Amino acid sequence: MNVFPVFAVFLSLCVRAQGENVPMIGELPAAKILFLGNSITLHAPAPNIGWTGNWGMAASSEDRDYVHLLTSKIAKAAGGDHPRTMVRNIADFERGYGEFETAARLKEELAFEADIVVIAIGENVAEIRSEPEAAKFSTAIKGLLSEIKSHGQPAIFVRSSFWPNAVKDDILRDVCAAEGGTFVDIGPLGSDAANKAPEFEHAGVAAHPGDRGMAAIADAIFEAILKRALPALILRGDTETEIAPHGTGNVYAPEIHLHDSRLLMWYGGQGKDGHDRIHLAESVDGKWTKRGVVVDCGSANHVNDPSVVRVGEIWWMFYTVAETAEWDEIAAATSEDGLHWTKRGVILGRGAGDGWDSGKVGRPSVLHEGGIFRMWYDAQPRPEAVGTSALAAEVKREGRAVGYAESLDGLTWRRRPEPVFREGAGAIHVSRRGERLIMLIESGSGIRWAQSDDGFDWKSRGQLTAVSGGDADRFGCVTPFLSDQFIYFGAAGRKTWDGNVIATKAVPLPE
Repeated sequence: MNVFPVFAVFLSLCVRAQGENVPMIGELPAAKILFLGNSITLHAPAPNIGWTGNWGMAASSEDRDYVHLLTSKIAKAAGGDHPRTMVRNIADFERGYGEFETAARLKEELAFEADIVVIAIGENVAEIRSEPEAAKFSTAIKGLLSEIKSHGQPAIFVRSSFWPNAVKDDILRDVCAAEGGTFVDIGPLGSDAANKAPEFEHAGVAAHPGDRGMAAIADAIFEAILKRALPALILRGDTETEIAPHGTGNVYAPEIHLHDSRLLMWYGGQGKDGHDRIHLAESVDGKWTKRGVVVDCGSANHVNDPSVVRVGEIWWMFYTVAETAEWDEIAAATSEDGLHWTKRGVILGRGAGDGWDSGKVGRPSVLHEGGIFRMWYDAQPRPEAVGTSALAAEVKREGRAVGYAESLDGLTWRRRPEPVFREGAGAIHVSRRGERLIMLIESGSGIRWAQSDDGFDWKSRGQLTAVSGGDADRFGCVTPFLSDQFIYFGAAGRKTWDGNVIATKAVPLPE
């Protein structure tokens, strides 16, 4: 996948269980940082080898070692609030990892419950020359990371050795990935003599990173933090049917399924002519190949917001259609291959009379469970309904609400008369996670969520993820879609929500 470009990120705040405001870098809390390393992280004065500092060897001053440079970068990115830091030399772990008792030896460090943990070890680990030694080191690193993970909810960053060693670095990389951390490869930095400190006479000290090397290490880790915190942009609108009237693109409403070892993504794109159409892209390696328009608007003003389910050998798509203006209704189409679709017409029209859903219905989210199509959608009343219906007036005041309908055949639907969820929710995505149903909700501040046992009674869970503070999603996260632990959405870079790009980020769901 393409990764988000590195740029300054500004302050956003979340509220922890205790109620205090926590500085954030995008999605990452950044109030407390724990550094666990060796002499490159922290070395006490050692006059016998010509080292008089009490900071990372071999920076010329404390403020020039990677710990303090990185801390300053994090503080600036989080709006200026300087995080609390704890810096520890754990060279004893490197030299005796087989017998190191993490829980006992790092009791204070674990109790710190850091938001961000930077692990910078490997240089003092003896050469690994056999498979049993490799397995022993791997087990020790896994134990260290597992213990750290069990204290709070830290984002863990493990960097490779400054003095590169393929065997040790591969083990660090593999265990880091298995434990959900982020690996930062700094090997090339240590291979560049300009990053070391030849001004020191002692060869051991001189082999350490000097000021330039320390700055490069800080930059590498900070870039990894930003990539972890910010959404990755995976698809831009750059074709005639995606570039929008303004010419810079507008794609959103992703719907993603894994089929035959490839990812299929149906999504909406606004063309140069102003009309929306449904497109398809495919991926087998994280890079997306566009297949073009699969459901055209025809004579309608727009078709968009696909929700796709596979029933037997048939793909069913439910989507928003507006024949004129934005008088939305919900239509269906079927396909054998996901590329060629047969339209089945409108299957859920606007509600009758002065109902809460009499103005527009759209943005469906459909599951097929127990032989039943289950659809959640958002709706609004027509303006005239406000004066005659209290419910319509309330929904109008809130903005929109979520309705529910069921069908046995996908074509004939029976809707519930009242909304199943309010709070102005719309452009929702419903998915099942074990016994719970999860609803994602678009908003200008990020993505909200709710959960339900039955799909009818929903409990709001508040904000799931906030906007990153960067330009791509500065004005919101629209039409979200949840797949495993990743959320795909339209990143709104324009206040008018008509210049979206499709982005993704990892967001673990709280229990």
